Amino acid sequence: MEIEEIKNLWKEQKTRDIEIKSTQYYTSLLDGLKKNEKKVKRNYIIMSIVMLFTIFFIDKVAVESMTDKTMLTWAGFWMIYLAIAAIIYVSWATVIKFDVKGLTESSLEFLKTAREKLRLRNRLRTIGIPVYTALLTIGITFVYIQVTAPMELIYKVITYTLFYLFIASITVFSYKREKKKYLNEVKPIEDKLDTLLNEH
Repeated sequence: MEIEEIKNLWKEQKTRDIEIKSTQYYTSLLDGLKKNEKKVKRNYIIMSIVMLFTIFFIDKVAVESMTDKTMLTWAGFWMIYLAIAAIIYVSWATVIKFDVKGLTESSLEFLKTAREKLRLRNRLRTIGIPVYTALLTIGITFVYIQVTAPMELIYKVITYTLFYLFIASITVFSYKREKKKYLNEVKPIEDKLDTLLNEH
């Protein structure tokens, strides 16, 4: 590609960016994004601290207190650790960064990146969380097999029933809350992003 062509493409990009910044949507969109990301980061910090404390608690209380752990029990512990580590990592990967060089210089590229992050976050809500819940449930079940081994059958049934009911209720409650939050807070931002990107 010739140097003049590159310069022309760069000028066209800058022109589109100026057009975007001059629209009435852009300021309110940017404010909405920043406000939403502030909440998201705060929630992720709390979630990360709680989950890291959970790993520490499991390691100090459950792992160290259980003697003669079976391979299935170890598999359960590692599935729990994997689920927690994965959900923390993927969650932070969806955070929109406003101060990355190259993104703030080009509003169009920034908007595209923000849209992708929001799509990734939506996939985390619809796919990632169910996978996390499944891994966590299977991991705890593997551990419970050893924990409940000395129990009579009726107490095993009660233990597993209460556990699965607890997981199911938490999952349903969380899903409904996250869906409501998505429709009220995130969907309007996504719609504004789509409008600007489709126009440019």
